[in-house]
Amino acid sequence: MATTLVTGAVFGAALVAAGVHDPAVVISQFKFENFDMVQSFLAATATTSAVVVALDKLGYISLKPRTASSLGLFSAYDGNVVGGSLLGAGMALSGACPGVAFTQAGLGLRSGRFAIQGALVGGVIYTGIIAPAIARRRKTITPPAHPGAIHHVAPVSRAAAFIGTEAIYAAVIASAILLGPPSPFRPLVSPAVGGVILGSAQLLSLLLRGSLIGVSTVFEDAGRYVSWLTSGADTKKAPKSYTATLFALAMTAGAYALGLAYPSVAPAEDARVTAVNAIVGGILFAIGARIAGGCTSGHGISGISLLSVSSFVTIASTFAIGGAVALWAY
Repeated sequence: MATTLVTGAVFGAALVAAGVHDPAVVISQFKFENFDMVQSFLAATATTSAVVVALDKLGYISLKPRTASSLGLFSAYDGNVVGGSLLGAGMALSGACPGVAFTQAGLGLRSGRFAIQGALVGGVIYTGIIAPAIARRRKTITPPAHPGAIHHVAPVSRAAAFIGTEAIYAAVIASAILLGPPSPFRPLVSPAVGGVILGSAQLLSLLLRGSLIGVSTVFEDAGRYVSWLTSGADTKKAPKSYTATLFALAMTAGAYALGLAYPSVAPAEDARVTAVNAIVGGILFAIGARIAGGCTSGHGISGISLLSVSSFVTIASTFAIGGAVALWAY
């Protein structure tokens, strides 16, 4: 329990320090007006990738790429496309993602609280309706074969894939800093440095818990708890998983603590994110993350650091649809 609380608090504080908890930062990224979020995201992914490779070489961990989420509709990765698209739409509407919403709530943003409320509803919908439907469908289809990592697709070694992606991350970050528009936001640390801190939180998670970070499971767990309550609350069938809930609460506490130490990190409410937008966005990003099998933390930073094809597909869908929704909504 202590390791989960410590890791969650550090990760929540790191998100705030990087400035990606600000709804305006999220929206401006999806409108491609500002690139602070991409800098933090790629720096976090690059750092996590290096951490994973180093610990793997030392024999401390052995992590497999994330598997594809297949719905049997049009591709081995159709669940990643559908889920990632819903995730992106929800993020654009709410100015948050599953993890960021908790840090926003910790800093007192009403939009973050509304997004969490919506996401809890989304978790109930997913657990009670969507997950059973997906499970029934998967029983009737033969799961298509899919490569786990990009070096299983391209004729390159894992080392070459790692070096190549790290070079791409560095090039994009440098381009955003040198060629992108000046940022109007003033986070506690620069976005790229904030990303390195986020990657360091991943190192802490691996050392203390033996796993990478993901957040959206908390909403599925909440849905399971509601299903249990509404089906008679049989104590023998009570949900026993609470790690994700502890992690999310610790993230909230970490953001709150950093806000006490540095009051300037608390962003202003973004008038564009209405209560309806935040609630609907929360519903969408919770359902999308669970269909895809992960959110911007689980697929984005953690999954891509493992060079998972499913994670690249998920996040590409997130940015494509999130960008379209942001341009339409704002």
